[in-house]
Amino acid sequence: VCWPDAYDEAQHLVDYRRNGAYEAADWIKSLMNETSIAFVLIGLKRTENLLLANEQLRRRFSATVAYDRFTFSANTSLHFVMLLQAIEGELPVQTISFVEPAMIKRFYLASYGLIDYLIKIVDRAVWLVQVQDLVGIELPVLAQAFEDEVWSYATEDRNPFSASFNFQPLFGKREPFETFEESST
Repeated sequence: VCWPDAYDEAQHLVDYRRNGAYEAADWIKSLMNETSIAFVLIGLKRTENLLLANEQLRRRFSATVAYDRFTFSANTSLHFVMLLQAIEGELPVQTISFVEPAMIKRFYLASYGLIDYLIKIVDRAVWLVQVQDLVGIELPVLAQAFEDEVWSYATEDRNPFSASFNFQPLFGKREPFETFEESST
């Protein structure tokens, strides 16, 4: 059985190659030819520039899948809730419910719907519970995890897991999602 090779953060092939996307795309195509191994390219949206630069490579990667961040609206929040529920069910420590309405909103605002931020917060919270020999994950643990992993300068009213959080998106100046496109929350 031959498994494909997966290359994460493939956008860096476009970002840092001096001769641009065409040379990077040609290199990938040559590597595929020489090794007879299937490749999976994973990266930000601009990874598609590799495919646009080389028609032969584009044909080889004709099946692309785009994953965007989770959005939070009446129609789409169910997927985010299901993710939180799945994560909560796999934790090796006790925890408060991740799927209470206020907690769902807190996790969404803390992560902007990006799985990377969500997992960093939860991983850090688990680590804090284990290292500090705490009973389980509570709001103060999540608040510390958010500060450790996402925004070390968070004030009480801007930390989504603080009791005094104002439930406003973190799009302000020098806030974690300042340069992200604002969407409905």
